[in-house]
Formats: sequence, C-alpha cells, structure tokens
Amino acid sequence: MTVVKCGLHDRFTNCQLPITQSYMPQYFGKLQKTEQPWSTIGSVESINKTDRAFHFNCGETSLNLSILAPNLIRVRMSPTGEFKSRSQSITVPDEEWEITPFEVRETDEKIEIETAQITISVNRDRASIECFDKSGKPFASDCDPSMGWRTGATAGWKRIEADEHFYGFGERTGFLDKLSQVKTHWTIDALDYNSLSDEMYQAIPFYIALNPDRAYGLFFNTTFWSRFDIGAEQPGVLRMETRGPELDYYIIYGPETRPNSCYLHAVNRPDAASAKMGAGIPPMPLELRLRRRCAGVGEGISRSRHSLRCHPPRHRLYARLPHFYLEPEAFPRSCETARRLESSRF
Repeated sequence: MTVVKCGLHDRFTNCQLPITQSYMPQYFGKLQKTEQPWSTIGSVESINKTDRAFHFNCGETSLNLSILAPNLIRVRMSPTGEFKSRSQSITVPDEEWEITPFEVRETDEKIEIETAQITISVNRDRASIECFDKSGKPFASDCDPSMGWRTGATAGWKRIEADEHFYGFGERTGFLDKLSQVKTHWTIDALDYNSLSDEMYQAIPFYIALNPDRAYGLFFNTTFWSRFDIGAEQPGVLRMETRGPELDYYIIYGPETRPNSCYLHAVNRPDAASAKMGAGIPPMPLELRLRRRCAGVGEGISRSRHSLRCHPPRHRLYARLPHFYLEPEAFPRSCETARRLESSRF
C-alpha cells in the first residue's frame, strides 16, 4: 500500500508503481494530457524590405520584423501568410513611429540588421531571430524550433541565457523571480489564492529579463488566452503561447531596468471613445496600492502623483483601497484629492 501526500489529506492506494516527481503535474489537481505536435516555420525563401520593416516569405508562412526604434523591434508570424488588421489595438501602429536608421548585411546564411543600439540576426535556414547588444552579448534569441503553431494556438521559443532572471507577468504571488514557473494570462476571480496560484485578477503579458550586465523587456501583444513557460517544462527554454491566430510581440532592449519610453509610447494608445472626448486615457493603467491603514490616504495619493511626473500625462490612476479607507475618519477629503488629481491631468 502506498500513501500519497497531497497537502489536503492522505490518500491510500494499491498502486505498485513508485511515486516520483515525474508522475505529478506542476500543480496538484491539473492532469497531464497528450497535446498535438507543433508545426514549425520553414526557411526564408524571399525578402521584401521597406524603410521600417522586413517581410520574410517562408513558404505558406510569413514573418514580419519591424524596426520601430533603435532599441525596439516588433515580430509577427502568421501561419497562413496573411496578417489580419485589428479593429482595436492597445499599441501604436507601426506607421506612426518615426523612421529609425539601420544598416543591413546579407550573407547566404543570415540577414543582419544593425541599429544604433542593437543587432538583429535572422537565420535563413530556420527563420529564427537572434538579438545582440553592442558588445555582442545575446538576448531574446530564438531556440530551435523558433516559432510554430498547431490547432488553436501559436507559439514562440526563446533561449534563457545563463544567470538570467524574469520579473513581471502581471499580478502574481510567490517570489519575484519567475524562472522555472508557468504563468497563464487569463483573468479569473481568484478568491482563494496562495503562493502556487497561477491565474489571478490582472493578466499583463509583459516581462523583464535581467542579466548582471543587461536587461530587456518583452510584450506579448495578444488579447487571447496566453501563457509563458519560463523553463518549467524544458530548462533553458522560454515558451510563449497564445490561442490567437498569429504570433505578435515586441522586444525592448534596456540595457538598464528603468521606465522605458519605448514601452510607454508603444502601449500609450488612446481608445476611440477617449480620443473623441479629448481625454487620451491609455488602456494600460498605473495602479497605486495602499495597504496600511492610516489617516493620510489622500496625502499618500498626492505624493504618488508627484512621483509619476516622468511618465506621459493623462494616465488613469487607480487607488486600490480596503473598504475601511472609505470611512470618513480615514479618508476625510476624498473629493478634494480627486479634484487635485484631475487638475494634474490624471
């Protein structure tokens, strides 16, 4: 008889197989399942170049690489070869960016695109992308396979560099470094969460990868269900997957971890209703969390307002408050604080 420890109770079974970690899913209660194999992108057959983008014809598959800034590129892959326009998007259209100068070098094996800050190399044989800083150190580089698809999903694989750590992914529990974890982006009403919970209230498909001497950010531009496997299934490999019809993401090179103007500009697109009203409220809000009970809630919000001066104006500011903050003695001047924020273009 074998005793299975499941954290809630002990279950006795007559199973004769030794119970090891390989038989258990990542989280207890999630059953393993057989998945379809991935179809992968083919070799580059032809290239079309414009003043800001490259279109790689890979048979029935298409790969687009847009140079939006010296440290910002956009990658799109369509299994069908066609890129569908979006009626609504949180990102600025590629054609609205200023033209970024770059140099192109072509060989029989690869195409190299060099900007003032980074070099992007596209392998002709596997249609894979590698990125390098000015010292030749790699970041955000594809694995083999690089991009693929199967029924109802598209995915991309990135190499995890030595001593690289990953932060972000929206509202999460557990340690800050998410290396060797799986993070799903699909919001749920997580009433009873713990340190192993995956889906929660906020799903923001953006992460920062940090090395001792460089950093980059990756924004997964999809509103469909998506997931990052940060070396959990296969150590050294990050897989980003979405149930959308194409792969679409931005790579933002640091090299430092600080508020990046390229990321703020890329996602700072007003929605149609706000644009008509002249408000220009971006869909990516700044959120202020006040967790301690104190009498100076209004003053705390006002101080946060001044600390956000480095960001573009007209942000939507959320103050997440427990219910007791709305008691008159805890927040006596709520209307006055709201007026001050409005006068500061929040």
